[in-house]
Amino acid sequence: MPGDNPLFVSGNYADLDPALGAGNSGRVGGVGAGIEAGAEPAEAGTDLSGTVVTLYHGARYHLYLNKRFTDVRLVFAPEQQIAFFGGDTDNFEYPRFNLDVTFFRVYENDAPYKPEHHLSWSKQGAADGDLTFVIGHPGSTRRLYTMDHLRFRRDTELPWVLRRLYRREVQLEVFRARSDAQALMGMEDYFNVANNRKRTLRQYEGLLDPALWNAKQAQESRVRSALDTNPTLKAKFGSAWDDIARAQSEYRNFFRRWAVLNQDGAWGWSRLLIVARHVSRLADELPKPGPDRLREYRDSNLEALYHDLFADDPVHDALEIDRLASGLTLIADTLGAEDELVKKLFAGKSPRDRAVELVTGTRLKDPTERKRLVEGGAAAVNSAKDPMLAFFRILDPEARATRARYENSVEAVERESYAKVAGAWFDLMGDQVYPDATGTLRFAYGRIKGYTDPTPPEQGGEGVVPPFTTFAGLYQRAEQRRSQPPFDLPESWIKARTAIDPNVPFNFICTADIIGGNSGSPVVNKDGKVIGLIFDSNLHHLVSDFIYEPARARAVSVDARAIIEALTKVYGASSLVEELTR
Repeated sequence: MPGDNPLFVSGNYADLDPALGAGNSGRVGGVGAGIEAGAEPAEAGTDLSGTVVTLYHGARYHLYLNKRFTDVRLVFAPEQQIAFFGGDTDNFEYPRFNLDVTFFRVYENDAPYKPEHHLSWSKQGAADGDLTFVIGHPGSTRRLYTMDHLRFRRDTELPWVLRRLYRREVQLEVFRARSDAQALMGMEDYFNVANNRKRTLRQYEGLLDPALWNAKQAQESRVRSALDTNPTLKAKFGSAWDDIARAQSEYRNFFRRWAVLNQDGAWGWSRLLIVARHVSRLADELPKPGPDRLREYRDSNLEALYHDLFADDPVHDALEIDRLASGLTLIADTLGAEDELVKKLFAGKSPRDRAVELVTGTRLKDPTERKRLVEGGAAAVNSAKDPMLAFFRILDPEARATRARYENSVEAVERESYAKVAGAWFDLMGDQVYPDATGTLRFAYGRIKGYTDPTPPEQGGEGVVPPFTTFAGLYQRAEQRRSQPPFDLPESWIKARTAIDPNVPFNFICTADIIGGNSGSPVVNKDGKVIGLIFDSNLHHLVSDFIYEPARARAVSVDARAIIEALTKVYGASSLVEELTR
């Protein structure tokens, strides 16, 4: 199909798939609300839960029924040094040498769950050129974004997000350097920020690439030209592009204020502030009818929310103080120290002193207290006299106001307009093109295939990149980097070196169109057998948020043969190997 349709562009992106429609993250209305209401009778008499999924930006709505499991137990996880070998240096790069795999067992009624259908394991593995299928839940893509929307992303949103991520990354480096204990407690935050920074930077660079930009411009021009030749379709869909442009113009007027008040990352992903937000807003939202609540507090979302909110996860004061101090300095930097809201939040203290006061004074670290407050509703929350709750109550009115402004003047316009854009594509091409990723189940396909970087190696190019790496390459990479972190191997792998077959394939790449959220997805061959597990993409694939570029974009997987070799030769997990392969 790619390349056969007259709406496809030519040039370096001639084989792109113009996938349509993003999952609607806003309030479900109209047809979607009707389908959501229909979930209850569909669930009746079953142990399934229903979710409405918006495809093609509203051209289609699907009702997904899922079985939820809450008893999931860890079976196997490798050491961090081998699961994330190469660290941030090799992240989103290729060749790779990662055993990024974890096995869990699902239990039902305290017994291992035995599904009627399951995938089988391939002992033979795969070869160069083999057809592959990736079965997973890709998060979201923005393939249908108009040029005005991409311009907003390029010129306003991504630069601000990048500055925030670079700032937080440096802060976490300093935090982790203070002690071994802080290095450990800040590790997950640091990896998340570094990962987001690298991905966001590549997306930004992609939008600065004239080839990609011109390809997207040509794609949009051809769609709009096709509408111009069809008066009926133009009358029905033609206003969408101008409406989206006006929404982005309005968004520029308040984006930074909206972002710093509503995005978790603006506050260093503070666990305690997120808890305070949910406890406070649940007291306000639960008395309302379900459809009138903020989307995250609708009945269909409460079970998962409560599971996270009441989890007895460790809360480290030092890390929480660092997170909140970071958030306070960012809001002052964004809005200005003389801003009235900023002065109220600081309460006459420095960012760090205010953070210390809030973290050491709150009782929200105790999941029992969180549950008591949620069950007690507004009366319990208002009488709690908890400093973190009081702090969020200062923040919340303006956070809600900017959120409402965004939902009404930007999100609502985008939802209606992108439904028209997608409708135009749908009427012109039908369902021969697939919708944008929505975080729901999808089969992607591609072939195991290397690539060639046209940039000469002496100018930083990668040269010819073969599709497979091997165990031999892993040890060579460690030796080349003198086994210094993050290229240090676990002791178990050093001891097992003579037992491991150096020629066994370790990681491989394929052309499947994946995106963030696909990590952990099984890769199967034409016989439906598992040949690997997705764990990453290369740098060239990060622009797939906007456009699929098949020449060098690759999905990266752990080879099924490497998993078996490691379980057998390194970890002695023969019973797990037998269970996987029998």
